[in-house]
Amino acid sequence: MAILNDVFFLTQQPVIMLEHDFGIDGTCFSTTIKANWESAKDEILGRGGKKRKRRQFEKVVLAAGTTFKIISSFAVAHSPSASESPYLRPLFEQILYLYEMVGLMAADAGFLSRENCALIGSAGAIPGYSRRMASPTGDLTHGGR
Repeated sequence: MAILNDVFFLTQQPVIMLEHDFGIDGTCFSTTIKANWESAKDEILGRGGKKRKRRQFEKVVLAAGTTFKIISSFAVAHSPSASESPYLRPLFEQILYLYEMVGLMAADAGFLSRENCALIGSAGAIPGYSRRMASPTGDLTHGGR
């Protein structure tokens, strides 16, 4: 594992002075070829009264530079339904450790909290959040309006 961490840090060295804006998000990926998130998310999140299949998925939260698209920090969540917001602090602190300057930290509404905004602002960066809005079906979606 130490070798993988060294490789991870070495891949970022060429862009440390050039990358200033970052985005962060979480996603689930399948641990088996027989399941996909879209078909199983209702079961995993406990909707519809079906049995939960948490072991079929892992959730990862990662941050990447918006210019060079290199993953700058990541964490594996403790469960597929874990909230993403608590992962911003350790990932953002790793970005601050690796990069010379952070100008923008973009995230979706899942990361929105006063604590996270204060953390990003205290480093001199701008917190950028997308809004959540209701779709015609009543579900919450991420919107660009």
